[in-house]
Amino acid sequence: MSTDEELLPARLQWRNSLVFLLNNSLVYLVAPVFYVGVLHATVIDSLAAMLIVGLGLPQKPPAPVQPDELIQLANS
Repeated sequence: MSTDEELLPARLQWRNSLVFLLNNSLVYLVAPVFYVGVLHATVIDSLAAMLIVGLGLPQKPPAPVQPDELIQLANS
């Protein structure tokens, strides 16, 4: 059991409550920043890899066709 002698003074108790409230509020507000950095990067990387493999897309774009190659194709 506690007595009045063991309790913190009212001003110190109020200060501790304020620090606790601010700490939890900051954690609540900053948490999405950490989740975006860690979770979304992993999810986006895995989705992009699945799309490339699933659709059979090339890893890099094809080389552009030169105008003289187009003329040769049209004449043949």
